[in-house]
Amino acid sequence: MSKNLYVIGVDYRTDSVRSVLVNAGNGQEVSSSVFYYPRWKKGLYCKAWENQFWQHPLDYVEELEHTLKDCLRQAGKEIASEVKAISVDTTGSTPVAVDETGTPLSLLPEFKENPNAMFVLWKVHTAIKEAAEINEHALMSKYEHIKQIAYHANMQLPELGLVLFTFGNVSTADRDSGVFAIKPSGIPYRDLTLEKMVIVDFDGNVLEGNPRPSSDTKTHAVLYKHLEGIGGIVHTHSTYATSWAQSQRQIPIYGTTHAGHNTVDISCAPAMTDNMILGDYEYQTGFQIMDCFKEKGLDYHEVEMVLVGNHAPFTWGKTAEKAVYNSAVLESLAEMAFLNEQIKPNAPRLKEPLLRKNYERKHGPDFYYGQEK
Repeated sequence: MSKNLYVIGVDYRTDSVRSVLVNAGNGQEVSSSVFYYPRWKKGLYCKAWENQFWQHPLDYVEELEHTLKDCLRQAGKEIASEVKAISVDTTGSTPVAVDETGTPLSLLPEFKENPNAMFVLWKVHTAIKEAAEINEHALMSKYEHIKQIAYHANMQLPELGLVLFTFGNVSTADRDSGVFAIKPSGIPYRDLTLEKMVIVDFDGNVLEGNPRPSSDTKTHAVLYKHLEGIGGIVHTHSTYATSWAQSQRQIPIYGTTHAGHNTVDISCAPAMTDNMILGDYEYQTGFQIMDCFKEKGLDYHEVEMVLVGNHAPFTWGKTAEKAVYNSAVLESLAEMAFLNEQIKPNAPRLKEPLLRKNYERKHGPDFYYGQEK
């Protein structure tokens, strides 16, 4: 390290600011300066008997300027020109009310003498709870919002009877960040916590989280990367939908319940080829789904569910909540279709006018089912 590399450290203390100019090459102190807050020395804005201590932000700004200039003056122009950085140390959290531009209210004319507009000092024990909340929020993962969504969506699966043990997963995407949160692999739902959710990018790379992500993560990643309208994905091994998938049969549209969600049979993607199986299996599953939709001319915006041959169902939606809803609907449709064929093996498909009527009344331009969207 060069011997002519200098830094300034600034320590904001309870009653003063201390700045120290140091040679970063050898740790030698070159100069230092201390300045006491003038308003604080006068006891302004404080009520010690009520355990309330405030400080004016100008005490911080003015004393910072004073100590920095003093350190540089003492060091001389040659050393001052070599200062490369300033580091700042503070004590605890200091809440302060600001306006929409981030300016402390106490710097505005109408609040310049209002104690409640000042910085709240760490000594104010009435602010400890608020300071702790601020610190906790600052330490939270930047992906906390999608981890919460994914966690709560995953916990709905056992409540809805869609999974046993570890047989399923939900993910939710943050498209602005290019990531999604997903359940970790092999962890029973009773042991699942928000902190265990894993953050993965659309190429399947883990960005945050200690447990390994779901073994189906690459399938989710492929779908998110190529189907830009998807915000949530669900994969289960629910009994009836999985039975249709294992039988490599699509679910016929027999009744109006089905027609209220789709105008087509629930497709079953053909069984995976041997080469795909021997390759990157979970990655190829994503393409197995997309190839099925391409071959059948289906729009993933309109049809948000599919069976994967010999495997199980996948559903999706604009949100994880909608994907979970679709998963529950798919299982119900699969069960009704199964029972329908038990009751009447040669039961006819729903006729076209009735199919269109039930779909359009919920999703058409003149829909009248439900409330205004």
